[in-house]
Amino acid sequence: MVDAYTGTIVGAKGTILHTTNGGTPWTPQAPGPLYDLNRVWFTEVNNGTAVGASGWIIHTTNGGTTWTSQWSGTTNFLNGVAFTGANTGTVVGQRGTILHATTGGSTWTREEPALARQFCLEQNYPNPFNPSTTISYQLPTRSHVILKVFDILAREVTTLVNRVEEAGYRSVKFHAAGLSSGAYFYRLTADNLVQTRKLLLLR
Repeated sequence: MVDAYTGTIVGAKGTILHTTNGGTPWTPQAPGPLYDLNRVWFTEVNNGTAVGASGWIIHTTNGGTTWTSQWSGTTNFLNGVAFTGANTGTVVGQRGTILHATTGGSTWTREEPALARQFCLEQNYPNPFNPSTTISYQLPTRSHVILKVFDILAREVTTLVNRVEEAGYRSVKFHAAGLSSGAYFYRLTADNLVQTRKLLLLR
């Protein structure tokens, strides 16, 4: 809320409600993503940012009449957003996710903690995708990393990573040029640890 009468609340399944008269009544706005939205912050009456599940960030410059989705660089659950001025803001989320903006929320930069706490392969974003998507993962220790993509019949499509990497957070782009629509799997191996997730290519 930026004055005594104007406010916005967000909730499950992209719910966005807005009031200009102190809450009597609340009016539904254009829905956000189907994912749950957890926090919203307005720096002024027209400029607002909301964050939610699966790394979703949406932004409005017209008081919430329309919302634009933004790339957060993560699929982690985002549960907090705050601005210290018109341009400078911070978003926080699970697994130590910290995002920072100096542009009023139009772009976000990921600031990683010094060390990842656990081995984790994140869900690719966007998903479904066309023609490319980002795969992120975290390593708690220095490891020999192999990241491969397979088709639905378990045939190897490509190797994205095959090298020794230091502990921390990593992201890699998967470009699906020449591949047909359908489900694929990506598998991360780091020494003796293995995780697999599914991604969906839609042409």
